[in-house]
Amino acid sequence: MVLTGRPQLSLYTAPPTHRQTLRDLIHANAKTFREQGEALEQHAKKTVRILVVGHPCNTNAMICRQYAPSIPASNFTALTRLYQLRAQFQVAKRLSEATSGAGTADTEDGIWPVHAADVKNVVAWANHSATVYPDLTRAVWTPPGAAEAVPMPEAVASADAELIQVQAVLKAAEHEIGLQ
Repeated sequence: MVLTGRPQLSLYTAPPTHRQTLRDLIHANAKTFREQGEALEQHAKKTVRILVVGHPCNTNAMICRQYAPSIPASNFTALTRLYQLRAQFQVAKRLSEATSGAGTADTEDGIWPVHAADVKNVVAWANHSATVYPDLTRAVWTPPGAAEAVPMPEAVASADAELIQVQAVLKAAEHEIGLQ
């Protein structure tokens, strides 16, 4: 647990032991994250923001959230959010290339015409591992100057899912051989 000067908290787990199954890891972490959730429920301000780091972070965040029902669900996040944000950025970049025609950022200010914040409804399934899958099937984006979001072009969605998965595999491999 890491406390900061701001109303935020980071929760960590011990790394999995060699040959520990995911089921065993979840079982070992469940007690820890139940206790953390109960402590948050009793002692934390309801505005606290919680970042859960540790495999399987999305499951750990869900367990912690379950035991802190008075804290808004939107105040809990897991490391897999990183993959969601990467996917949003990659989609925005591809859309910018497709809409600008030149395939580069605006040369005047270096900013892409489509921003990651214009891309919505991106979900990262799985944990921080090579199994992560960015789901863009319900993703929408707001074209520059448009008032409403529109569905994602299929060519952009499928290409970016593959790209984010490749990045996840590389990060997992780096972790396995100790490069992180």
